[in-house]
Amino acid sequence: MAENLKHKKAFRAGILRSFSQSAGINSETMQGLGYGFAMIPLLEELYAGDELRDAVVRESAFFNTYPGSVGYIYGITAKYEEQHAADPTQASEQMINQLKVSLMGPLAGLGDSLMMAVFRMIVTVIAVDFALSKNLIGPVFFLFVFHALYLFLRIKGAYVGYKEGPLYLQQFMDNGTVERLTRLLGMIKAAMIGYLVYRAIQIPIPDSWHFIDETLGQVLPHWLALIVVCIGVMLYKKNLGQKYVVLLVAVASLIVTLFLI
Repeated sequence: MAENLKHKKAFRAGILRSFSQSAGINSETMQGLGYGFAMIPLLEELYAGDELRDAVVRESAFFNTYPGSVGYIYGITAKYEEQHAADPTQASEQMINQLKVSLMGPLAGLGDSLMMAVFRMIVTVIAVDFALSKNLIGPVFFLFVFHALYLFLRIKGAYVGYKEGPLYLQQFMDNGTVERLTRLLGMIKAAMIGYLVYRAIQIPIPDSWHFIDETLGQVLPHWLALIVVCIGVMLYKKNLGQKYVVLLVAVASLIVTLFLI
């Protein structure tokens, strides 16, 4: 997939090993141990003896990013390790370490904001809609679609990083693509959440409120559910923890059920 890939077998072995990146997570190096483990097949092709030991130690230093983004960094690191093995003046050890440090922060932010906060929510809403219809496609859809993109990013990212280098991400961010993509996915996410509120949250209306529901419901169906969700979001933004918001909604629902309905 990548042009001039010199050590294909070792490179692919490293991609496979990278899936265990978080298995060795610890408070000192975070994901560094797993990252070093992923780099070993390639490093064994490039170095021997003390140089191999130093390279493994170097690649096992502190590292922490969104796991789905690690492929891109792995590809770049592999490319520069090959250059360092051939001619240390082209890519120094310090340069390799600085590249990893400079990339893991932005990629962690992109992964968390796009994949986890936006794309996962969109896929979850669609899967929940299937589940509410008692359709077994729901959980299958979530597992397949979310992890298909996750695997694509990890594997394709490694080859893109090897071929294009660190400037690819910089160009991607400078031309506004990330900002436009974030805005678009954010709009889709908001629409999907709104649909989920309409589809999944059913709040009985007290008899004394039926005149309000008949009037307001024509303009804004399920208006009470929307108000409850908005209140929950406001409380969450006021730094009230998720568990307390859920507990408050549960208590309020119990009180309304016992005394108003």
